[in-house]
Amino acid sequence: MKNLKLPLNYSSSIPDINSSTLSQLERWIKGQDEFHKSFIHKLKEDSRRGTTKLAKMCMKKNKELKEEKKRIRSMKEIENNIRENGYKYIAGVDEAGKGALTGPVCAAAVIFPENTDLLKINDSKQLSTKKRENLYAKIIDEAKACGIGVGSVKDINEMGIATANRLAMAKALDNLTIEADYVLIDCIEIDNLEYPSSSISQGDARSYSIAAASIIAKVTRDRLMIKLSQEHPEYGLEENKGYGTSDHKKAVMEQDYSNIHRKNFRFQDANKAKLDFGC
Repeated sequence: MKNLKLPLNYSSSIPDINSSTLSQLERWIKGQDEFHKSFIHKLKEDSRRGTTKLAKMCMKKNKELKEEKKRIRSMKEIENNIRENGYKYIAGVDEAGKGALTGPVCAAAVIFPENTDLLKINDSKQLSTKKRENLYAKIIDEAKACGIGVGSVKDINEMGIATANRLAMAKALDNLTIEADYVLIDCIEIDNLEYPSSSISQGDARSYSIAAASIIAKVTRDRLMIKLSQEHPEYGLEENKGYGTSDHKKAVMEQDYSNIHRKNFRFQDANKAKLDFGC
């Protein structure tokens, strides 16, 4: 395979098919995303029964990668169209925790360089915790700038969640190390921005930079909630992250609300009796 042009993510230690066991080949294949057609051809030529299955596995992963690259190109269309109008530093902004009963709302702003092709970026709600954590590190590494903003429980109680959410987003933009010249925001609009912006419906599923911001915001807030769970273990915050799960609601009915619960959020018990703070 000398002088063969390989995919960028292809391991340099390509196993020799003839001297490798089927289990060794399968383990290596599972660690790769893309396979050169010559490798697949050699698998098909191998006389062992299991190599045909391995060749099909490689072809399936190649197809999945092709589809993923196509999806990512589609997610980048909004940013690319804006760049064609002369803008360079496009920030995607999103939040996490707006609908929770407990804890802050967190927002993030992300600016990517134009040539970033990081795969698997998606609405954070569509990703597992492990995938979000993995992408968090990659986004931080790839981005030209990331900013975080937090709307505290105090902010939420005093302003309401909508205003606190916008405040967190504005803080995230202020905390960017590079000033944005255009801003894409998931669903809502932020008043008094110093630069042009667009509110994108379902932006975390349609915009590359907004989706990345949703991941940063979600991971940041989840980590904060895990810390808060150590101070308030009775609410199971490490599992529910402050959202109104049945276990969380049951804990509130047994323990009452804490000082990290949002006073303007309410829910009902099984008997439809409204719970509140008594204030």
